[in-house]
Amino acid sequence: MLDLTQYYPCQIKDNNSGWSYLSQLCSDEQSLLFITTKGFLNRGILEEVQSVLNSATIAVETIDSNPELQQIHEIHQKYKDAKFDLVIGLGGGSVLDSAKVLSVLLNQKNNNISLADILRDNKAFEEKRLPLVLIPTTAGTGAEVTPFATVWDHPFNKKRSFSSQVIIPDCVILDPNLTLSAPIDITIDCALDTCSHAMETLWNKNATDSSIALANEALRLFTAALPEILKNPDNLKARATMQKASLTAGLAIAISRTAIAHSISYPLTLHFGVPHGLACSFTLPRIADLITKANSWVNGSDQNAINGSLSVMEQVNVQERIKKYCSYEQIISVCDEMTTKGRAENFVLDNFNPKQIFLC
Repeated sequence: MLDLTQYYPCQIKDNNSGWSYLSQLCSDEQSLLFITTKGFLNRGILEEVQSVLNSATIAVETIDSNPELQQIHEIHQKYKDAKFDLVIGLGGGSVLDSAKVLSVLLNQKNNNISLADILRDNKAFEEKRLPLVLIPTTAGTGAEVTPFATVWDHPFNKKRSFSSQVIIPDCVILDPNLTLSAPIDITIDCALDTCSHAMETLWNKNATDSSIALANEALRLFTAALPEILKNPDNLKARATMQKASLTAGLAIAISRTAIAHSISYPLTLHFGVPHGLACSFTLPRIADLITKANSWVNGSDQNAINGSLSVMEQVNVQERIKKYCSYEQIISVCDEMTTKGRAENFVLDNFNPKQIFLC
């Protein structure tokens, strides 16, 4: 078992210690911005947070799946003159990414700088943020520990990445109880994202000894957790293991970044609404086969962990899952958009054309 604590970039708290720690961060006189989803608001999570933080002033905003640049911009404009002491993101990857971005935007001396300025026009921003706590309610994205955030910019048909070490939070709270409300399809799709992060680390030009160790461990945890969750979705031990797999794979891609499978995924989500975890994982078996034939797994890759994960993917039948969203012909129609700068070139096979995966 890998000692993960040596890789932690911030405080990682479990559900027993996390909520009490949260109360230490924000006193009664302070104010915070709480980012979550409509679903969790309806389930009473705000009341739980308020009970922990006593009479702290809380502003609440909800985020949709696959956050739009315009939605985050509107929240920024609403609060750009406010003075927050803490930002809390409680939700899936979309919520966590939005909280990360807003923690920076709301702590700029120049409060007229916009997210569009930064992401579309590459304008410089101050590398600082408000105190930030992230509480994932899905297990898969690893967004709680990565130094980047995804923002969708549909008017330009772009997936944009906000990247900075400063958006790694002060604290992550892992509470597997919060993942129980996720429908089984979302649970599976998020778990598949973890598998993709780990495998893409193991066929990545940027791989290091640390990222390889983390990726191998993430695959082992994924293989142990997901089948048990499929048997019993209320299995808290398996849910906690899946959370650890997600965080571990997130730590791996924080070093290596993602590669070809994520590059392929972006137009599928943009055009056909394929959930991110599914979009970046349904190609993994075929890519793994190509990597094996080319003898190009990075040194130190655990083949048993890889094979175990591929077996789990076969169990959830990723090839059938993708057909719910788009046809083979539709996938082929966007192949020319699948070579994403900053991702595709990380792949160990040079000059790789995504069509090689589908036209074989």
